[in-house]
Amino acid sequence: MYKCTQCGAEWKSGAKFCVKCGAEKDNNLCPNCGETVPRDSRFCTKCGNEISSSIVQHLQNRLVNSNNFRKYIVGVVILFAIMIVATVAIHSPTTTTSINGTKITVKAKDMADDYIRDQYSAETKYKDNIVSINGKVVDKFQFKNSNNYGIVIYQTDAAGKRYSVMVDVDPKLVKSLNGLNIGDFITVEGKSYGIVKQDTPTDITIQINADKINE
Repeated sequence: MYKCTQCGAEWKSGAKFCVKCGAEKDNNLCPNCGETVPRDSRFCTKCGNEISSSIVQHLQNRLVNSNNFRKYIVGVVILFAIMIVATVAIHSPTTTTSINGTKITVKAKDMADDYIRDQYSAETKYKDNIVSINGKVVDKFQFKNSNNYGIVIYQTDAAGKRYSVMVDVDPKLVKSLNGLNIGDFITVEGKSYGIVKQDTPTDITIQINADKINE
């Protein structure tokens, strides 16, 4: 006669729960003969097979093959993929589509680094697109033979060349330059003209024509 593993009461034939304590019947089966045995049994009461280690392995196999286990693995994989995508998004420039093309939000340092790594790819990415770029003022000046002003917002040396990110400011925006000092942080939006030719071949200047400054 099968007994409840919780309270020891005799189990009523065909019952799913103990009539005394309400515990659910253990449905562990002997892997040798299929007889139902209590969870903590070492030997089968019908065939005498040692089942303590066999049942553990049997239950593990059932778990591995179950739908719940597969769903768990799929869930872990999806979560891992989401974490990777989120990490990449945080460390990547933000790109949005505008009527006139692509609008790219980027740091001046990151733009310069792109040109240092691969000038052709950087030109393809930025030239003739609208950019919203930010950096610190390194230099400011008025162009020769022009009423426009220039602001250098990032500059670095690499591989024997000097890379500068420069903003071309139309006189109509000159009020935005009032009180602007070296070291000030600014945000500029406008069209990127890519690399503009300089008198010295080792000077690589990336120019943005400003439409907005600190707006």
